Amino acid sequence: HRAQTPAERLLAWEGLSKEKRAWIKAQQQQLNPFELHERIERNLRRVWQLARQSADTEEPEEPTPPAPSEASAKGREGIGARFGAVELSIAASLRSTSIASSTAPKRSAS
Repeated sequence: HRAQTPAERLLAWEGLSKEKRAWIKAQQQQLNPFELHERIERNLRRVWQLARQSADTEEPEEPTPPAPSEASAKGREGIGARFGAVELSIAASLRSTSIASSTAPKRSAS
């Protein structure tokens, strides 16, 4: 069997109503996957640009992990502190000077 798109799998399903079937077919005819990809890429580049600008204006503090007894005593606060460290590492990665032209995976030459 060849791979199917989610729309193709839905259209093959006998339980799909006529209205939904017509809507899916109309969407397939109206939408251009290449145009959608370009719009998504353009919007992602803008989001990353805004995130980098925001990261450049903020000076994050170095996180200090809570002591094990402190984390268990605080319950969810201890968990939040640990996840806060992740946010800081993401902000640091946004300061990178390299800007990818696309978020799509690169194909290897065969």
